[in-house]
Order: sequence, then C-alpha cells, then structure tokens
Amino acid sequence: MKKSRIFIALILMLSMTMSAYALECTVKYDSATNVIDLKGTAQAPVAVLVTPVDATLSALGQDNPPATSAQYDFMEEAAFEKQLVLDKNLPSGEYTVTVKSNEKYIKVVSSKNDKGAVTDIQGLTTDRVISIPTVIYHISKTDSDKLLADINAAADDADALYEVIANGKTGTEETPAEDRIPYTELLSLDAEQFAVYGEYACAQMVGTLAGGTYADSAVVLADLAEYEALHTAINSSNVQDAIGALEDNADALDVDVERFVTNLDEASQEKLVALMKNFEADGASFTDKLPELSALASMQAADRWKTIKTIVTETYDDVLNIDHEGLENEDKVYQQMMDYTYTVFEDIEDGFNKADAVVNKKTYTPPKKNNGGGGGGGGSSTVNFEIPPSRAEQREEPNPARPFMDVTPDHWGYAAINELAEKKVVSGYPDGDFRPDGTVTRAEFVKMLVSAFGITADAKASFADVSEADWYYTYINAAYGNGIVNGVGDSFNPNGAITREDACVIVYRLLTKHGALTDAKAQFADNSQFADYAADAISVLAGNGVVNGVGDNRFDAKASINRASCAVLILNCMNAK
Repeated sequence: MKKSRIFIALILMLSMTMSAYALECTVKYDSATNVIDLKGTAQAPVAVLVTPVDATLSALGQDNPPATSAQYDFMEEAAFEKQLVLDKNLPSGEYTVTVKSNEKYIKVVSSKNDKGAVTDIQGLTTDRVISIPTVIYHISKTDSDKLLADINAAADDADALYEVIANGKTGTEETPAEDRIPYTELLSLDAEQFAVYGEYACAQMVGTLAGGTYADSAVVLADLAEYEALHTAINSSNVQDAIGALEDNADALDVDVERFVTNLDEASQEKLVALMKNFEADGASFTDKLPELSALASMQAADRWKTIKTIVTETYDDVLNIDHEGLENEDKVYQQMMDYTYTVFEDIEDGFNKADAVVNKKTYTPPKKNNGGGGGGGGSSTVNFEIPPSRAEQREEPNPARPFMDVTPDHWGYAAINELAEKKVVSGYPDGDFRPDGTVTRAEFVKMLVSAFGITADAKASFADVSEADWYYTYINAAYGNGIVNGVGDSFNPNGAITREDACVIVYRLLTKHGALTDAKAQFADNSQFADYAADAISVLAGNGVVNGVGDNRFDAKASINRASCAVLILNCMNAK
C-alpha cells in the first residue's frame, strides 16, 4: 500500500501564457509537513496568497487581508522551485492557494528591517493578472493531534474505529458546538458515502494495522480512499465491473494487478470476485492477500490437472510455499490434486503434500489447525498417511442408519434428504453423517440425477478428463447420451464444484425432455449476474417452483450448491415429472 500520497483536494491547476509574459506553476501540498511545493516558470514577479475558500479578495497586497491567510512574494526571471511552510496553527479547513504574476502590474519594493531583506508587492490589480488557483485542505496541529489520538485509541476495534470517524469531532466539551469540526469533514470525506463503505474500510484498516497505530492523518485518508475503492470493486453489480474497479485502482493496491487479476481467465476471475466478497482483513491487508486470493481462485476454477501443475510450478510458484523440485511421479500427483477441495489458500499446499503422500507412499504431516486463522507452526505429529475413501466409495456405500447423525428433524432439508436416501438416490458417509453443507462436484450431481430418474444410454462421451476407470464414467455417459450434459469444450470438469446455475441448466434440460415445465417465469434481483446460457433455465425453474432464491430476491447463481440443496432440487424435479 502506498503511504506517500499527499493529503490534498486538488481542484484546478492551470497554465496560461500571454503575449507579454507567462506563468506556469504546479502546486502541491503535503499535510504531514504543512509544506506547499511550487514548481514552474515565470517572466515576472510572483505572489502567492493562501486564503479560506469562502474569502473574497479583490487583489493581493491589500491593507487588511483576513487573519486566516498567508502571503508569500518573490521575484523570479525564469524557472523556480519554492517551498512555503504554512503555520501549523492555522485553523483547519479548505484554503485556496493562488499564484499570480504580472510584470506590468506588480511593483517590487525591497526594504531592510531587523529581520533582513523583505520583498513587498504593491499596486497589484486583478486586471490581466495571470492566476493559478489550487484548493488544499489544511488540518491544524491541534485538530490533527486529537484526530490521531482518537483514531489510534480505537485502532484495534473496527466498530469503535467506525464510530470515531463517522461521529467524532474536534475540540473539547468547552469548545462551542459551532467551532467543532466533524472528523468526516476534517478528512474531506463524504459522510453519506462513508456510511456505505465505512464499516468495510474500518475492518480492513484494523487488519492492516495489526496492532499498530497511525502516525499521520494523511495515511488515514490514503487508507480510507483505497478501501472505498475496494468496497466499490467487491460490491460491483457484475464480475467485469469488479475486475475493472481493481484495474482502475492498480496504483492504490501497489501490487501487480495485471498478473493477479487482469490475466486470469474468466472462470478464475469469477472465483476471485466471489472470494473478495468474503475476504476479511484478519491481520493482513487486501493488498497483501490479493496474490493468495488469485492463486486460490485459479485453483478453484482449474478443470484439468495440467492447469494445476502450471499453477503450482509456474504461475504462482513465488506465491505458494511448495517445494515441487524433484517431485516423483509429478503428473500423477497433480492428477490426484484434482480430487481435493480448495477453500482457503493453505489448502493448496496441504493438497499438494497429501497428493504426494498418496501417490508416492510417503508419510503425511497434517497442518496444525488454529482458531482465528493463520498458518500453524509446530505441534503437529507425522503420521502414516491413510488414503481416505474415494468419492465413489463414499457414495456407493449408503449408511443404513436413518436419520443421518448430522441432519436433525428441524433441518430445512430433512424430509428431502431422507426421502432420497430411502430411494437410494443419495447416501451418507461411512461415519454416519450426510454433511448437508458440503459441496457437490459436477460428477456427483450427475450421478444423483441419473440415479433418481433411472437414466440409461448406450453412448460414449469424448471428454478428455473422463476415463473408463473413473467411478462416474457410466453416469456422465448416460447423461450425455440423453442430451442432459454437454461439458465445456472437450472437458467435463467432473471434480469441480457445481454452481447453482449449472445445476439449473442440467435440470432444465431433463425436465424439458419430459415436458414437465410450463412457460411460467420468475425474475431475481441479480439477473444480470447470470450466465447467458443459464438465464432462461433459472427463470423457468423458479417460475415452476423447482428452485428458490437465497433471500432478498437473489439467486446467487455463481455460488456452489451444497448437498442439502441438491437433495431438495432433485426431489422437486422428481415431483415435477
């Protein structure tokens, strides 16, 4: 994160040239040092006046300028660089820095006093004077000290920090109410906008500080500006808007956005945006974590083992903590990694180590699980790795106990789960659980649907990632032969988590073949986020009562569907038929 931003509200910088003389000047203000930097060229004496924005001055050099102003004069013939220091005790507020020059109308008088040579300017009028105004916001030392003290006192609690910035004011109890300045105004924040993004920004700020404090109000403003941009990105109406917002704020992020965002394929970008929506600072800033989120998104979207190999050995080699040099049976290891689910960044390293242990018959050290996130250090023991039951074994061996140990009668999916279990469409795990919140792979979903409807077909799909040795081979071929699934190109991505919209597309094709659907349609508030190929399927299925939204009239099409929702969906399909 770049902390060198100048605390400035820059409204206008002009360069004007006239036939007889010229003035070109850039004006920058650093609130941390109270220094105004001037850089430019002039062919005449230069005068600088700093006045409140609401002050009206007919000319420089007037006899009674406002008390809250400062004037600087100097004579230049060509290029110049000047640093003018504002009084730290100047009242907080917006000021106009006006740079003026006109050889004809400025009379420079040099005089001596006990402080040395002084340059004065007399007789200046506004007629044909070249003027360059710039607006800055100055915070007095008193207000700055109180602002930082209040913010740092709340810097370890996001809610408290939000309360300070949103409702805090300068001054003390003895300060008249009209003289107290709200912190939102002091930080040049739009109070209404801060009410929208402020809670998110404060949570990220606390995570970024990680127990530290702010040393300057300029850094506070820089952080707020960055996290406002991120909040906009994360809450964009669609994936491309979110990606575009990240690209637009590449400088603020201070990370290689092109590499970690722009260059991702469409599926990975969708996963990245989904991860961003759930990101919490937890001791690290979004900027620091973006490479990890990008790597995780790419893993979640990977539909081939060769893609995973590229992610581990090339694309994110410097992001992942994986020693892949000299790996035995490397292709088989990356194929094995396709069987695992990647929910958090640490799962990638764990998946690699577990796959290496399975393929190369090694011992495996499970990662230490910490409450509150973060990687674990010592304390874990090396154990002989036992290959867990395959998904095929887990699904083909139903647990006879009913109900499932983790699905109680008050669970919203209880009836559907148990009815399908009795019909042998779904089954539990060897430990007696159904795991209703667990994700469902594309192969698992097809298997349940084919089993529910007794679908058969003498067909053979030519998917590059589906072979006769796979447990799901016959199910996918049966669905393919009936026109229910198509895959993506020459792949099916059987081990990828199925999304709500893709599940709807498959179900829609099946029920359409059976003539079980009417023309009724329903609309959701997030229709714009549906894939084009899934929009009609979702609308028709919702109109026919086969699927429901997730609240607030949203469907959340890109989210993965869990096992309980799958059971309800398939039972609804069976009833619709």
